[in-house]
Amino acid sequence: MSGCGLHRCHVSVIATAPTIDVVQIDVLGAVGVHDGDQAVTGRALGGRRARVALVALALARAQVSTDRLAEMIWGDDRPATWQVALRGVIGGLRAACADLGSGQQLIVTEPSGYRIADGVAIDVDLAADAVRRAGALQAQGRHQAVLELVEPVSALTGSSLLSGEDAHWLDAHRRAIDALAVRA
Repeated sequence: MSGCGLHRCHVSVIATAPTIDVVQIDVLGAVGVHDGDQAVTGRALGGRRARVALVALALARAQVSTDRLAEMIWGDDRPATWQVALRGVIGGLRAACADLGSGQQLIVTEPSGYRIADGVAIDVDLAADAVRRAGALQAQGRHQAVLELVEPVSALTGSSLLSGEDAHWLDAHRRAIDALAVRA
C-alpha cells in the first residue's frame, strides 16, 4: 500500500460509518473529534492532557474512575490539586467539542468518573467493524469489496496511538491495533 499516509487511509475506514450527526473520535494518528462538517484537532482540542484523557475514555468504552483517569494522565506525578485539574481538562474538552454533532455532550459525568457519550464512534471500532464486514464479503466471493475495506486497516499501527507516550496502559491497546492490521 505504497504512498498511502495514515490519515488518508484512516479516512477510508471512516467513510464506511454513517455520517449524519455522528460524532467520531480519532485516536490513531492525530487525535481529534469530528462530525463530518467540523473537526477539532491539534491545539484546538487542548494539550497533551486533553489528548490523553480523550483517548483513555474512548478506548475504555465505559466509565473510567477519576482516580484511574488521573493516573493515566499524570502517572505518578499528579499535582496536589489533581481533582480540580482533571475537571479543568474535561471541561476544556467539552468546550472545545461543544459545537460538534447535534448538541450532545461528548463526555458524560458519572458518579465516580467519566465516559464517552453513547452513540459516539471511535475510529478503532470502525476499523474492527470493517474487518468483520470483510469476512462476510469474503464468504460471498466479493474479493474487490474485501480489499477496499481492509486495505486502509492493514496500514494501521499501534505505534500511531498517542505516539510519544510510553504509558503502560497503552501497551495492550497498541498490540490489539497491530493484531487488527494483521487480520486485515
